[in-house]
Amino acid sequence: MPQTLNSRQQYLLKNPKLLEEMTPQKRGAFYRDVRRKAAAELGDIIFLARTLPERQQAQVFSKETMSSLLDALLSIKRELDEKDLEKRRRRLLQIFHLLFSTYICNTTYVLSLAKKERQILTAAQSFAADMQALYIASTRRE
Repeated sequence: MPQTLNSRQQYLLKNPKLLEEMTPQKRGAFYRDVRRKAAAELGDIIFLARTLPERQQAQVFSKETMSSLLDALLSIKRELDEKDLEKRRRRLLQIFHLLFSTYICNTTYVLSLAKKERQILTAAQSFAADMQALYIASTRRE
């Protein structure tokens, strides 16, 4: 059985009024199947991100594809009612916290990505600090 969403499932997801016409049991079964398939596809994406050679990852996880994915995941959907909007905000804040705490504010991670740039900045900062110290020392009256 294929894991991806079929054209009928995609059509129903794009037309929520049709989903509302389903019985609660059929709608529940529909969403369970969609969630199961989404979880399987995410598992496959995680597997690919961990195992594909870099050359292949660059083609799959490009700036363009990741931009589309992040936009779909992290944007605030204006058509949500206030209750769902608040739930989405809370969920997005948890995701942003994860991104910041695990990656963006993690010095080891940042240094592994921007090692060369960090060395340049450290040298520049060191030079700037040396110049500031020299200036302060030169203005001191002893």
